[in-house]
Amino acid sequence: MANLEHVEIVKQGAKAIEQWRKKNPKVQLDLSGADLSNFNLTDADLSEADLRGANLKGILFKGLNLNDAEINETTLIGSGLVFVPIEDRDDSSTPSYNSFVRLISRLVMLILLLVGLFILLKILLP
Repeated sequence: MANLEHVEIVKQGAKAIEQWRKKNPKVQLDLSGADLSNFNLTDADLSEADLRGANLKGILFKGLNLNDAEINETTLIGSGLVFVPIEDRDDSSTPSYNSFVRLISRLVMLILLLVGLFILLKILLP
C-alpha cells in the first residue's frame, strides 16, 4: 500500500518531488496502488519508485524519469507518454544508449563484411 505522504508529494509535482528527494536521498518513493490519475508529472523524477499497481490513467509524462522504477501491473491507459531522448538530457554521467547501439551495429557490420570477404576468398582461391 502506498505511503500517503509520498502520494501527496507526487501530487504537488516535479519541484516538490525534487525537494523531497534532496532531503531523503536514500528513501524509495512508495506509490504502490496509489491513484495518481489525471496528474501532470512533467519532468518528475520517479526513478526507483514503487509504482506497482498504481493508477496512472490520463497522466502527462513529458520528461518523466522512470529509471529502475517498479511498474508491474501499473495502469497507463490514456497517458501521454512523451520521453526526452537520452542524448538530450543534461546528465553527463549516464552513458548514451544510442552510442552503444551505434557501436554494436558497427561491430555487426564489420563481422558481416569479414565473413563476406572470407567467403569470397574461398570461392576465388580454392
